[in-house]
Amino acid sequence: MILKGYISKDKNHRNQTGEWFCNMEIMAGSRLEKKLIDREREISRCIKEVSYCFDKNGNVIFKKDGSRTAVKYSMNDKINMRDNILTHNHPFQTDLEKYGTGNTSVFSSADLIIAYQNKPKQFRMVIGDERHSIQWTGATKAVAQDLIERLKILEKDCNERIERVYEKIYTGKYKSIEQYYREYCTAVKRHTIYSLLLLTKWQRKDYIFTKEIVKLTA
Repeated sequence: MILKGYISKDKNHRNQTGEWFCNMEIMAGSRLEKKLIDREREISRCIKEVSYCFDKNGNVIFKKDGSRTAVKYSMNDKINMRDNILTHNHPFQTDLEKYGTGNTSVFSSADLIIAYQNKPKQFRMVIGDERHSIQWTGATKAVAQDLIERLKILEKDCNERIERVYEKIYTGKYKSIEQYYREYCTAVKRHTIYSLLLLTKWQRKDYIFTKEIVKLTA
């Protein structure tokens, strides 16, 4: 399944103010595509965030190892992102004890801020067998900030729901760990669905967003 936002027919689409960057297409079978897939297969089921930055020829500019919730980039890293391809994972968790703090299978507001401020040609994220990508195609600062603020509201709602789930654990309101897990996943899933709707249906002329179901795991 692929969910697509707006895709300009003009490969060098820019807005009226001439703001950045072109719609980058990664050629199938190219060295860049092969290198990206190799690294995304490697990180797709990691329990901590890992980020790779590639140039257009498939060379690794840098690799960053992060925590279960974030990767920290230096100023030099951010400079190197510009006009290149940045990919990272959202940690894949297989059981309750490892599930951590509720990473969802969508971009976070922090991801979109990095993508907008540092201008990689393409910003990608993988989790399990999903790959997401976003390319800003000329959004003004106001448009980008509006989208990011809307996503922050969804994240706040998700976190509040998860906190209520945690509270029930400590007050003994759950009859079983399975009940806790179901409610926890419901909160995360709700955030994922609303975030996907926001990313795929709002202000499509300003960015390209895709979600693909791909076979990254062996």
